[in-house]
Amino acid sequence: MVQYDPAIINQFAESLYLKAEKVVRNYTVRGCFLGLGLGLGLAAVVPEWGTLMAFLAPIGMFGYFGYSAGQSAAFKYKLEAQTALCHAKIEENTRKPV
Repeated sequence: MVQYDPAIINQFAESLYLKAEKVVRNYTVRGCFLGLGLGLGLAAVVPEWGTLMAFLAPIGMFGYFGYSAGQSAAFKYKLEAQTALCHAKIEENTRKPV
């Protein structure tokens, strides 16, 4: 018979939070690369803007958009982790003393 172990729930919650951090980082990096691609195109099409401005503005803008989208995507992992921790706490508080 399997016994209840709250440490497993805590470990699961920690892994979900790590996954949420990775999602935010991945979305941010993808946004920056998307901005880099746009910056390369802008530098070729509009040379009077200057190479530095044509690169930095889209990278920063799309990096921020990626970060925001990553925060939204990571929210579901954080919510699932908090739900699991809440269930573990409820079980702890309602357990009958031995």
